[in-house]
Amino acid sequence: MIPLKPFYFMRHGQTDYNKNNMCMGSLDIPLNSIGEQQACDARESLNDLPIDRVISSPLQRAHTTAKIIADHHRLSLDTSALLVEANWGGEMEGKPRTDPALFAKWRNGLILNGGESFENVKHRVKSALIQFLTDDSTPLIVSHGGVYWALLELLNLAYYDVHNCQIVYFTPASIGTEPWLSSVL
Repeated sequence: MIPLKPFYFMRHGQTDYNKNNMCMGSLDIPLNSIGEQQACDARESLNDLPIDRVISSPLQRAHTTAKIIADHHRLSLDTSALLVEANWGGEMEGKPRTDPALFAKWRNGLILNGGESFENVKHRVKSALIQFLTDDSTPLIVSHGGVYWALLELLNLAYYDVHNCQIVYFTPASIGTEPWLSSVL
């Protein structure tokens, strides 16, 4: 069971792949200059939030975003392979996104050739939440869109997109109880 404790989530800053509407998936793509600036701006938005630690995907676009934030706030930075983006398979990764419904289809069971299922991503993300919400800290998780969609489904929340470096607060309706609530900060 996912511990009923609040946490924050942030999607990584912009990459050239985001800018050009290309599918990244598990490709290790760096932030572009806009993404670095987004991370710097976001770290200021976190000044008054009770974040005790930062946990990141090891992919450089998320890790660089997380490091900018953790260094500024003098917080520990941990990485977890459980938080990597979904592998979209060779037929999608590194290619333009031409089907606007592709990710909705994936969430509904489509498995791309050589790719990872949404069920597997949800399993990984649930394991990460169980691992990182067991102590007394309030973490900021810096990761990817596919991880975010898994969070929404695991916590029984409606789907909505999150932009690069947008901060989302997840909390049980009242501490220690369900349902979960989320708010974009």
